[in-house]
Amino acid sequence: MKTLYSFGFFLIFSFPGIVSAQIIQSVNKSSNSVSNQIIEIDSIRFNSDKTKMEIILKNGSTESHEISGIKDVTFSGKLIGEISSLKCNNFVLIGSLVHGVSANEVSVEVGFEGGNGGLYEEKIFTSTGIEGLTANLKAGKLSEGNGSLIFNITGTPSSHGIAKFKIIFGGQECLLEINIVPGQISFLECADVFLENKFIERIPIPDTKVEILYRGGNGGVFKEQTFKSTKVEGLTAILNSGTFSNGDGSIILSISGSPLIDGKAIFTIEVSGIVCTIELEVTKNIYPKETLFCGDIYTEIIDVINPRTGRVWMDRNLGASQAATHISDNLAYGDLYQWGRGADGHQCRNSGTTTSLSSTDQPNH
Repeated sequence: MKTLYSFGFFLIFSFPGIVSAQIIQSVNKSSNSVSNQIIEIDSIRFNSDKTKMEIILKNGSTESHEISGIKDVTFSGKLIGEISSLKCNNFVLIGSLVHGVSANEVSVEVGFEGGNGGLYEEKIFTSTGIEGLTANLKAGKLSEGNGSLIFNITGTPSSHGIAKFKIIFGGQECLLEINIVPGQISFLECADVFLENKFIERIPIPDTKVEILYRGGNGGVFKEQTFKSTKVEGLTAILNSGTFSNGDGSIILSISGSPLIDGKAIFTIEVSGIVCTIELEVTKNIYPKETLFCGDIYTEIIDVINPRTGRVWMDRNLGASQAATHISDNLAYGDLYQWGRGADGHQCRNSGTTTSLSSTDQPNH
């Protein structure tokens, strides 16, 4: 018995001595009125003595037609594609899918077995697990026996990991799992890092950016990361999240903190599995450990020599961030010290005041 699925099914009868006639029947779903077209056919069979053709519809009802004197029968309609198995575990990915990168000319070929040569309509499947992708199957016709289906992948993966597509087709279903790769590079260049700012023991460092070059970027997204210094502790390097270039590019580290001792502060930087090391020189602090700096401003000591007396002076006041450029340069004013008192914070221009007198050089007020 042959099973047919059809939107249009036509029976052509030829009777001896009579011009061909056409029996065309159907059921209109909305009104149940009978017109001349048969739809939703499940199967066709003949009765035991082969005097009648019986058409079984999908709803279970049967139509019977006398076939005595029929010369020939012509069927026309659409055979819906069916398969016996779908091979999602053995697919071919053409192109690559990268976190944060729009899919470009990416497709997946999935094999099947037991194709019946039927037609199929366009189908769209949406990813789960990793969102943002769709697998599009264009309408077509199955090969008979074994063959394959081509799904075009579109969209932008929301993360990296496994994107899953539940494929339902031709009476079969399977789970298609595709790996989404993270942002990647092939090389980091830490050896040629340049710093404008000096790092000094126990002094909070000014806003410092470090640029590190890379090669082999795939255009993908990278996450925020934090790196702590070793050997000389107290410093932190932050890499904000971003997107790699395709090919060569650079990443920017923001370094903050206060180095606890002098020496080499070492950062081990690992980005997308690529590791390199940055070494930053921290110089010794000449000020006593209990020194408190106002506004985290460390007075850099730059000597100037009086050409007439040969005496050596500092080029700025204690607490000043720069040498004076004009008579009212507030960046060159510096701190206000009491004679003989250590740098305990009293010297800061925003420190509190008191009317209490002290009998020591280091009062607690």
